[in-house]
Amino acid sequence: MEKIYLKIIKSLIIDQQPGNEEIIKQLLNSTNLKQYFIVYRDYKGDYTKQVEILICVEDVNDQELIINQSGYIPFVLGDKSKDFGMEMPDDIFKAWEKIWHLEDVGILEREYSLDFIKIDNTKTIFVKARKFSCG
Repeated sequence: MEKIYLKIIKSLIIDQQPGNEEIIKQLLNSTNLKQYFIVYRDYKGDYTKQVEILICVEDVNDQELIINQSGYIPFVLGDKSKDFGMEMPDDIFKAWEKIWHLEDVGILEREYSLDFIKIDNTKTIFVKARKFSCG
């Protein structure tokens, strides 16, 4: 099991309600890093409730958060230059909407403990799941 060692750069607590995307966009657009992680933790319920969002960088020596990657389902968004015709972070919001749909129709059952997005040459959302059935 691979572990990721992270240092927290920025944090924000937000209600995941329609309209709050602009606040998250401002947080993400204020990050000039080429490689970083967006961490979602301390959920106060499902995807419609309050959550803490962290911007982190990988740092073994100055770690503040350790993620054990076991039990996560990866959703790869693709190369930053392609982004399905969407600009960052709009592509992330669209991907979350698809993940929420999978949850709403019973294909995905999330833990709501800690989820994260790895931003590098590609963007991958890692969702902690109790169940994921593809068919």
